[in-house]
Amino acid sequence: MQGKNPANTSKLPLHYSGFAVLLIYIGFCAWYYLERVCYADSAHMLFKIIQSGSFNIEAGRYPQIITQIPVFMALKFEPSLNFIVLLYSLSFPIFFASCAIVSYYKYHNKWAPALLVFALIGSVNYGFFHCATETHQSIAWGLLFYSWMMNPRVPHENELKNLPYLVSGLAFAVLAMHSHPVGFFFIIFSIGYFFTERKEFKNPIPYIVLALIAILSIYKTSSTDATSYEGQFLSLIPQFPELIADFSNNWSWDYFIEESDKTYMLLWIAFFTGVFWMISRKKFLRLAYYVAFNLGFLLFTLLIYHKGDSYLMMERAFMPLAFTLAAPIFDLFSESTSNRTQYIQLAGLGLIFLLAFNGVQKKGNFMSSRLSYIDEIHQQLKADKICLRTNQVDMYKVQVPWPFCFESLLYSGSKYGKEGCFTISILNETEYEEADKVSADNLIVPSFFGGLSIYSLNKKYFDLAPGAYVLKTD
Repeated sequence: MQGKNPANTSKLPLHYSGFAVLLIYIGFCAWYYLERVCYADSAHMLFKIIQSGSFNIEAGRYPQIITQIPVFMALKFEPSLNFIVLLYSLSFPIFFASCAIVSYYKYHNKWAPALLVFALIGSVNYGFFHCATETHQSIAWGLLFYSWMMNPRVPHENELKNLPYLVSGLAFAVLAMHSHPVGFFFIIFSIGYFFTERKEFKNPIPYIVLALIAILSIYKTSSTDATSYEGQFLSLIPQFPELIADFSNNWSWDYFIEESDKTYMLLWIAFFTGVFWMISRKKFLRLAYYVAFNLGFLLFTLLIYHKGDSYLMMERAFMPLAFTLAAPIFDLFSESTSNRTQYIQLAGLGLIFLLAFNGVQKKGNFMSSRLSYIDEIHQQLKADKICLRTNQVDMYKVQVPWPFCFESLLYSGSKYGKEGCFTISILNETEYEEADKVSADNLIVPSFFGGLSIYSLNKKYFDLAPGAYVLKTD
């Protein structure tokens, strides 16, 4: 347990290395700001914020507001689009860093910064560049709840008498779940880990949290539209027995195995390190829970995504494993009393983060080539409004077609200013047949976005002249 016996722990403040890792993470977010924001949902969300000058809430996940506040405030002063894109990229790690700092100083989780960064990049390929996804934010709230739950300096049996402290923990639980449904697993993991560590089974605090989570879960499942993105997944839960029986046709299992020596290599290292460490320290109850919970979450995710999804979305689905696999390992680091042992641990940790950041850098090179590809298309067709079919482009670089119109608009406006901005839409064959019928005043955007006229664009950042789309001939 973090700081369980401060008198016997090493005086070496090696846990400060977590802040160094956090700073490196923030540096990567600044360096790859265009690559992160001009990509998938991030581009779509920022474009809507710029257009409305207000917050953009998707799927009723209101905790998203906290990472949009910096851009919302900056828009009042009308800075350059390039600055807004940079600020949006940094708004996420700033929030993450705040959660890590509170966990460190308020709840005495000395390895919180390192744990959070590992949770964010330990099992991702494209995920570092998918910055606006709510899963990342749920992980940050989950870290706060975990640190609150495992706080070694607060006797939990007295928390009922400390109402503000109790309310803060309940708030973290609600925010973790409301950011993304996967927050449910962070809460369950933290409570179960508390029981296996402290063995305070008569403590009322975890049961109060569980009751709240149960109420929220019932409300979530009953109020979610079955036809919505989340509803389609939640509706699969009653089908789990059939899906287990048909596991040989599970696409997500094939994906997970295929990526085990790449995207998920560090997770396997974390898992076997945790198992070995707990066995060597005779933490058998903790070990049993550690293995059971993570295998349970893995099975749940495999069944929910049994038909598969894009690699980007599949990465996001398995991200919580990086947190739940690594949290007990950092906890055990805090129990080390030998300086020599801590140095060995730090060396191993340094190697792990070196591999993780090296993976981010390699993918960053590819993501930069995506932006160059936008310029390449524009230079070939030399138009402000361009439309292509999916079979006319390199789909490996396009990645996700529907937000490409927003990605290209933000990228060009950020790099060349509003006078040099342009937009590129990528359509399937059916959609492409209608492209030449689009009004000269309108833009081609995804159907769920509604219509968009060039005259409704925010003129402070985008300046497109009316005209027909230029179509690429084969």
